[in-house]
Amino acid sequence: MDIVTDRGSVHLSFGYTTDKKHRTVTHAYVTLFDGVEVLEGVATCSKLDRFSKEVGRKTALSYAIQGLPRELRAQIWTGYFSRLNTGK
Repeated sequence: MDIVTDRGSVHLSFGYTTDKKHRTVTHAYVTLFDGVEVLEGVATCSKLDRFSKEVGRKTALSYAIQGLPRELRAQIWTGYFSRLNTGK
């Protein structure tokens, strides 16, 4: 998913794996400004929880972008949530 911000384009992608304890792990990859910087956030689902792609994506994305300036984080979240309203 590509998001256009004031500073340039940001690409988000997500992946899912299973760890040695058979827990689902969500990976969020954030590529900033045409590949200049790649950030990764990881969220591990507890064995007590039911896996949810949406919850895993939000958690992993929040870890990936936590060090960015507030204005850029806000633009990324706006772009992320706008994908839900595309009518697909």
